[in-house]
Amino acid sequence: MENQEKLSETYIFEKQLGQGNVIYNTIGSFGVVYRVIHKSTKEKRAIKLINKEKLPEVNEGGLFSEINVLKEMDHPGIMRIYEFGSEKGLYYLVTE
Repeated sequence: MENQEKLSETYIFEKQLGQGNVIYNTIGSFGVVYRVIHKSTKEKRAIKLINKEKLPEVNEGGLFSEINVLKEMDHPGIMRIYEFGSEKGLYYLVTE
């Protein structure tokens, strides 16, 4: 997979869990989800990779806004976000 070099320094990619259209409110984009293990903590997590080319520029603000809200949430019924970042050609979202 392209642009995984930086992420693979921190995570061991175990297997692909799914792919397809990912919806963030009205934001449609192509995403792939992997099960990973954080190398230093050994915790299992999921990483969602979103292709930047498939995300309309007008919707990037909505994605960032939603991510910022979710990062502030602390509730057992809401998925926890560990980190959100960007590499060449993709955004990545690390979750429980």
